[in-house]
Amino acid sequence: MKLFHQNSLRRTTGRARYFFFLVLALLVKGLLFSSATSSHPLPVDDVELIVPAQKDQACSIDGELTALLGLHNQSRNKGLLCGRVRKRSTPPLILSCELSRAAKKHADDLHANNFLAHQGSDGKTMGDRALDAAYQWRNVGENVAQGFNSPELVYQTWLESAGHCKNIASHKFEEWGAAKVGATWVVMFGRR
Repeated sequence: MKLFHQNSLRRTTGRARYFFFLVLALLVKGLLFSSATSSHPLPVDDVELIVPAQKDQACSIDGELTALLGLHNQSRNKGLLCGRVRKRSTPPLILSCELSRAAKKHADDLHANNFLAHQGSDGKTMGDRALDAAYQWRNVGENVAQGFNSPELVYQTWLESAGHCKNIASHKFEEWGAAKVGATWVVMFGRR
């Protein structure tokens, strides 16, 4: 059992080292924060964007969603108070193209049909949408909102709700995907 723990620790350390050097290389090349003209820019020091681990999984998110991911990771790094429960620090979320596609499908549906729910107008759940987007999940969660014009406002509202805050802080989630259509926001969380 002790040996297994040591192997697990090495794998985590290697994975963290990989992401550190990947993000560092992107920063040096100036590719990571190329959307400096975003309407809601955050200082580079405040945003931690982790890119997908698979090279063939190329996708991108706009400046507002990049800022939203940065806010999520900033809070996860510090730990959160969700309702009356203190949530400890958790690793940063990694951008998932599949979860982003699933979030976009749901945001399109919510916006087009002018409603707010976790179940789509087609009866599908967040788990169904994740599977439809080829995300083979072990854990999946979702935060939805309407009527917010900035990532900071929607994020602050989610933090004030214990259930939404728990999704943000949960160690059960490692990946993140999001979409915004009009003033409709959908964030999906997952773990494979």
